[in-house]
Amino acid sequence: MKKAEGEFVAIQDHDDLWHREKIAKQVAFLDTHVELVGCGTATLMWYEGDQKGFVYCLKEGSRTLHPSLMFRNDGKARYPHQVYMNDAYFQKKVLCKGENLIVNLSETLTFHRVRS
Repeated sequence: MKKAEGEFVAIQDHDDLWHREKIAKQVAFLDTHVELVGCGTATLMWYEGDQKGFVYCLKEGSRTLHPSLMFRNDGKARYPHQVYMNDAYFQKKVLCKGENLIVNLSETLTFHRVRS
């Protein structure tokens, strides 16, 4: 994250997939909602062991599923070390500072694979 130079940062793990319009839709949304620090999307959770999946979208306003996250780059935000579930902590405490500043788009634009 120290090397991120863009206006926004998007998180993608090596085994997750994005819809080709995910970034454009999130940037357009954040450009029109300047009061928010970030947004996520609905995510297709695919369980390899069961060969089953379902769409998941968080409703609260201080976090999203990690592989769907895009947030404003202030050049200072860093993930905490030695914190349980540091991605959730990062969203709630570092980005949102306890406020509801992340919105989840209801469109399914992220595919998250859960390995067996």
